[in-house]
Amino acid sequence: MDFSLAAVNMTRRTSVSTTAIRSFTQGYLDFIDRELQAVSKGVISAHHVHNVQSMIINILALLEPDEVIIDASENLARMAASYINRRDRDGDTARFSAAVSALANFRATLERGRLNCRVQTRMVR
Repeated sequence: MDFSLAAVNMTRRTSVSTTAIRSFTQGYLDFIDRELQAVSKGVISAHHVHNVQSMIINILALLEPDEVIIDASENLARMAASYINRRDRDGDTARFSAAVSALANFRATLERGRLNCRVQTRMVR
């Protein structure tokens, strides 16, 4: 085990970064979940897809570019739009499950995320 000052600082930074990512993104992720739940209860709005996409963009704006996270975000946007835009009885449950699963996957990939320099600078202030 490496107990050097650099290793301790890196561990601390990673821990702070992961905690910060969770706290910064939780509201956005909850909002996406609420949008999907509202659609599942029959609430119709032309803004649902836009709202989901905006929340994803807000999350990505906090992070350094990461292909795995970007892929998961694109999948979430695609699955959510497919569910929201196609409201019929045939396949509705499957599309809802796919959207919720994509949200869970996106949430899990954020664990590997790193805050970008702009956000880190604002945290220090």
